[in-house]
Amino acid sequence: MAVIAIFSYLLFFSKSGDVAHYGQDKAIVVVQESKITPTDAKGEKLKKYSVTLNGDNGYSTNAEVKGDEGFTVSQFPDVKPGKYTLTVKDSNSKVEWAIPVEVVDNSKSADAVKEVSLEVPKVNEADTKTDKGDKKDGGTAADNTAAYAAYKQKCQEYLACYGEPQIVEVTDSVYAMRGLCLVDLVDFDQDGQPEFLTVVNGMSDDELKSAWNGDIEGLQKSYTVEVWSAADGGVKRLYSQNWLDNSNGGTMFLPLVKADGGSILVSQRTYEMSNAITALLAGRQALAGDNTSVYGKKGDVFSLVSNYESWGVEPSEGNGYVEYYASEGKEISETDYNALYQQFGYGHNYRTYYFLDFSTSGYGSISGESHVDPNQVAEVTKDTLKKVGIE
Repeated sequence: MAVIAIFSYLLFFSKSGDVAHYGQDKAIVVVQESKITPTDAKGEKLKKYSVTLNGDNGYSTNAEVKGDEGFTVSQFPDVKPGKYTLTVKDSNSKVEWAIPVEVVDNSKSADAVKEVSLEVPKVNEADTKTDKGDKKDGGTAADNTAAYAAYKQKCQEYLACYGEPQIVEVTDSVYAMRGLCLVDLVDFDQDGQPEFLTVVNGMSDDELKSAWNGDIEGLQKSYTVEVWSAADGGVKRLYSQNWLDNSNGGTMFLPLVKADGGSILVSQRTYEMSNAITALLAGRQALAGDNTSVYGKKGDVFSLVSNYESWGVEPSEGNGYVEYYASEGKEISETDYNALYQQFGYGHNYRTYYFLDFSTSGYGSISGESHVDPNQVAEVTKDTLKKVGIE
């Protein structure tokens, strides 16, 4: 982590007043000494924020900035000429904005801005198209157009950092995804304004193959799942996990379930007993079982909706094992456990995305909203990129 300190020796140029808008398609052209000043949705200069620079060449770095004087590219380490995505995150609101940047050397300084203000575009400046299905009314259509423009910024950043979705054969007839594996529009709280679901994996082909051959849990944790919402012309992260569910056969997947009220939830199943139940069992060994948590959107936050655990544990006395059931750190009956499983289990599946699988086709169509294999996940991503304005 580099820390950028803004000192009085920053250069001020005779040419000023250049304005760029977060999310625009055209890259701002800068040299090392170009001064960049980010503003928020109100047009006020940011005073405390982080900046991330991801290059098409694999370069990636981030930094913290304090003060409203802006910053220069020269204060990032070892930035070479090339194309980048610059992401700015307000430390107070946690809202992120992104913009494409092209760094040129001094021989092309005449093409570069000397000072530029980064501003949030107005809703009517959004250049993305809204699907007809989203146009329930004029207000919703406008909201979704602005949201798609914000999601486009996140896609630009992640494409620069991770690349397009790719499918790798990690061993005979076993396939894994890497790169920007998934972007999908999911209306988690059913309010007519979709959130943005992303899954990324930064491993190389060789790293995926190596992990498959010796570090399955590490492979599961190499996938980052995030949910974003549009906010103030940018995006705000509501949820994040470094984990995919897995089957005994080795497949890895992300399940979404549909609650009785219609909302969509992220389900996460692990084979680790919660700390609270470990303490309650006073050292008794868990022989088998699993721990499932489901998370959903309420207001502007993503939080735990329910948790349920089922374990076979060694008895206090004698041999064999006894069944132990718990929910949110407290013991419950088998009847209560079964009720939670019926309410939030896979019988309520909305869509399950597979990122490591024995097949790249054959689980049915995307429109079936059921099991989506790696090829179809890549198609979902391609379609979503097109929706937000990236061909």
